[in-house]
Amino acid sequence: MNAEPTREADITIASDEALYLYALHPSDVTLESREGLSGESVRSLPCTSHVRAIVDVVSRRAWAGKSGEENLQSLAWVAPRATLHEEIVEAVMQSGPAYPARFATLFSSSRRLTEVVDREEETLLSFFEQVGDADEWSVKLLLDREAATSHLAGGDDEPETGTAYLQQKKRRRDARDEVEAWLDEEAGTIADALLPHARDAVMLPARDRPDDPREVSAHLAFLVPDAHAETFFDALRTSNQRLDGTGLQVECKGPWPPYSFRPSISEA
Repeated sequence: MNAEPTREADITIASDEALYLYALHPSDVTLESREGLSGESVRSLPCTSHVRAIVDVVSRRAWAGKSGEENLQSLAWVAPRATLHEEIVEAVMQSGPAYPARFATLFSSSRRLTEVVDREEETLLSFFEQVGDADEWSVKLLLDREAATSHLAGGDDEPETGTAYLQQKKRRRDARDEVEAWLDEEAGTIADALLPHARDAVMLPARDRPDDPREVSAHLAFLVPDAHAETFFDALRTSNQRLDGTGLQVECKGPWPPYSFRPSISEA
């Protein structure tokens, strides 16, 4: 679709409705019309002379209160809506910098949203400048603990004598105790290799994945300017080549909207 979202100075919301926020963006950024969570085209709301919001009007009952809580606990309900939310955020980012709202961010009225944006305008404009030429990349350190233990113990060669067997068992016991210190050192080395190519970086919660036996020992997000992307990925490849056979691997995925680098603004 080539048409832009309807630009509205104010949006009337009924008592059983709420204003759903997808993203904030500079006023000179445009977005092609897209169908939102309501089934209608998303709307473009001017919050200040420099910042606009991409919003939708949704059923309050579906998103808030007891029924809303039940919906948000249902993966079958959340998954397609979260996917659509993400698609709209990414569509905004194709045209310019954007502040991606978290999924299920609701406001009681367009006036309330405008008040928040007006108060945080300077912070938002600084954020737009920071992320305008950069992408967020997720970097995880994946640990195969047994392989790492074997690496630190010097390998798994079959011992030829009883003495060698006992020595190997001792080395493996010692290596298990050394894994955490080795891992901390390697994480620091990897971060030091990547940080020069990023504008910013943050540590995120490390959560193991049910479909992968490896441990997620660290999870970081890097804000990488387009001009530094090639050297950033060169540093990633170099790190993985150095770690080959150690039981530790660096995984990078993205690009993502810059959720990890958003400033805090008041959200309902």
